[in-house]
Amino acid sequence: MPNIESTIRIDTNILDNFLRVRIDTGKRKSVAFQEADRRQRISYNNGGKTCEWRVTAKHVTPTAGLGTAVQIAFPQTPTKKVMSIPWRRYHLGESVSYYEQLLSKHRETALFDIVEEVTRGRADDFLRHFRTLFYGDGNAGVGADLHGFDSFTAYTGLVSGSPVGNPTDTYAGKSTALGQSGDWPAATGYWPAGVGDAEYCWNSPVLCDVNNSRFTGYASGIKSTWQQAIRFVTTFASALQEQEFDLLVVCSNWYNLMRDSLDDHQRFVAAERPANVDVGYKFLDFEGLKIAHEYGCPANSGYFWSFDNFELRCLTSQLIEMQEDTDIRAGGERLYAFQFYGNAIFWAGSFFAKLLEITALGT
Repeated sequence: MPNIESTIRIDTNILDNFLRVRIDTGKRKSVAFQEADRRQRISYNNGGKTCEWRVTAKHVTPTAGLGTAVQIAFPQTPTKKVMSIPWRRYHLGESVSYYEQLLSKHRETALFDIVEEVTRGRADDFLRHFRTLFYGDGNAGVGADLHGFDSFTAYTGLVSGSPVGNPTDTYAGKSTALGQSGDWPAATGYWPAGVGDAEYCWNSPVLCDVNNSRFTGYASGIKSTWQQAIRFVTTFASALQEQEFDLLVVCSNWYNLMRDSLDDHQRFVAAERPANVDVGYKFLDFEGLKIAHEYGCPANSGYFWSFDNFELRCLTSQLIEMQEDTDIRAGGERLYAFQFYGNAIFWAGSFFAKLLEITALGT
C-alpha cells in the first residue's frame, strides 16, 4: 500500500503560546494597558449573562448619643447600586493558503514560521485597535463597542458657577446627572467645590473645561490653563471619593503644548520608578501626577485614571484567544480566528475625571 503522508498540525498550546508572548509585548506599547496589567486590573475566566458589579452610592451617618441606654433603629438602608453592561466581542480572521503550505515543505519549521508571523501580525493589529477603545463610547453608533471612558462623559453646558460640564450621560443603566438624590448647598461652593451629600454625585465625573474664564490665560487655551485645570481636578475630584488619581493621559497635541509652555520656566521630571521602567515606559511628573500621551487618545482631551476602580474583564483565559479551523478547509486553507470576549468596567463616574474644551476658545 502507498504511504499516506499526514498533514502537519500545530498544537493548540503552541498557538496560544505564540499569541500570549505577543500580547504581553503589545501591552507595553499602551500606557493604559500597561498600567492596568501591572496593577492586576485585567481579569480572566469571568462569567454571567451580563457584566455586573455593585457600587456604594450612599453612606449612612451614625447617630450621636449619651452613655445611657438609647433606642437604636434598625432600618434596611439601600446603599448599593447594581451596575450592568453587556459583554462585547471583537474578532479577526486570517488564512494560510494551500499554496503557501506547499511552498513550506522545503524545511520542517517553515509552516510554524508562517503561523507565527500570522499570529504576530494579527495580534499587533488587534492590540493597536483595542487600546483606542479604552477611550471610546460603548453606547454610540450600533452600540457594539467596548464601554470605554467616554461611555459616561456626555454633558450639557456647564454647572452653574463652576468650570465643569453638567453630566447628562447614562452608564451601566444609571444616570450620571447630578442631584438625583441628596443635596449640595450652593452656599458651601458650586459643585465639585463645596460640601454636600455623597449620593448627590455618586455617578458623576468631573469634566473640567480648560477654556473656562476661571483660569488665568484662558484665551490661550490648554497651553496656559493646563496646570490650573489639573490642580482643580486633583483637588476637588479626588476629594469626592477620597482617592488620588494614578495617571493623566492626554492627546499628543496637548502633551506637546504642555511641554512647550514650560520651556522658559521649568522642566517636567521624568518619573523613572522601577515598576514603570521595567516595562519600558517613562512618565512625566507634575506635582506627583504622572502624565503621558498615547495613540488612540481622542483629540483635545485628557483622561484621569483611577485603576483601582477600573477592570478589564475577559470571559476567556487570556486577552485574545486564537483558534484554528479544523473542520472546513476551503481549497485546503488553514483558517485562524482571533477573538476577544469581555468588557471594560469603570466602577462609577465619580472615580474619574476628564479635561476637555467646553467653552469656545477666548470667550
